[in-house]
Amino acid sequence: MSEISEEEWKRDLTSILEDLSSAQYIKMKECLRGFPRVLKDGQSREEMPGKIIEFYGKEKSILEMERVMKQIPRMDDRTQSLLKPYVQKVRSKPEKQQHEMKRRREEEPEEGTRPAAEKKLARLRSALVQNMSRELINQLLDDLLMDGVLNDGEKDSVLQENDTSADRARCLIDMVKRKGRGASRKFICHIQSRDPTLSADLGLPV
Repeated sequence: MSEISEEEWKRDLTSILEDLSSAQYIKMKECLRGFPRVLKDGQSREEMPGKIIEFYGKEKSILEMERVMKQIPRMDDRTQSLLKPYVQKVRSKPEKQQHEMKRRREEEPEEGTRPAAEKKLARLRSALVQNMSRELINQLLDDLLMDGVLNDGEKDSVLQENDTSADRARCLIDMVKRKGRGASRKFICHIQSRDPTLSADLGLPV
């Protein structure tokens, strides 16, 4: 069985979403499990396939879209002819691999579940980069310095080596992710405390 091409899957997923009516597209976004509200509302239809694949990963995004198309429902021949070949490839994997994928899906299936902090931070990276203000970044830097997650040199590097808020947010998030689960958990907790509105938009408990 050939490997699934992410480029081809993104192309066909784009076609699937383009064929949805406005009402079906809205329902599709509502049905996506665990997908942050800020990504649902902040992306164009053209950008959405890439964000779905980025958030869920290649194979999980295929199974998620299979589930969502049943709920809309869109079981017509054209939609299914684009979707089914990918579903069949995922489901044809050896039993051990299927069991592992099922276990992972069950670990974080619904909005409000709590995957490992570093995994959650990785998934939210794009939305955070787009939405973190300079004030929030400065507050997080101070909080993480006080926690001992960052040292003075790391804080200064975020501020001095990056000019825009997006670049500073990207640098800070990547720096925290490299420090592991504890650092990522503290980062998320500080966002929840400092900016409840953003936290709600991202689907984080506040």
